[in-house]
Amino acid sequence: MIPLGYKIGAGALIGVALVTAIALSYRHYTGLVDDKATLTEQVGTLKQDVAREKARADAFKLTIDKWDEAAAKQAEALDRFSTAQREAGETTRKLTDVLSKHDLGALARSKPGLIQTRINAGTADAFRLLEQSTGAAPAGGAQAAPAARPAQAPARKD
Repeated sequence: MIPLGYKIGAGALIGVALVTAIALSYRHYTGLVDDKATLTEQVGTLKQDVAREKARADAFKLTIDKWDEAAAKQAEALDRFSTAQREAGETTRKLTDVLSKHDLGALARSKPGLIQTRINAGTADAFRLLEQSTGAAPAGGAQAAPAARPAQAPARKD
């Protein structure tokens, strides 16, 4: 038979091993609980961060949409100004052709009233067109230039 001392020693050894296993299991369990609490806090913080970044992304998207709208308006304005510039160039070419064929200096000396009224009407039309193309109000609180009127040749006194 096994002596009594060996049985007590074996029982004590088994008891110590059992207590050690229980203590290590408890320590591991409490570590897992602490880790779970830490991870839960991190998840909450990350959810707040995600919500904050989502709000920033939405704000950026709105800003980009506004920039796109502004770019479209600017492109429209550029097209209008290009068209106006092209039309002004054509008008300039036509007027240059007309003026190159006539000696307005001699005509102005011989019939000053005829040239003066046309020059004044052309100047008023040019100012009106300039105001319209820039969208500016007349300077100094003055009234806007009159609308374009059809060119009429003065009655001839022959």
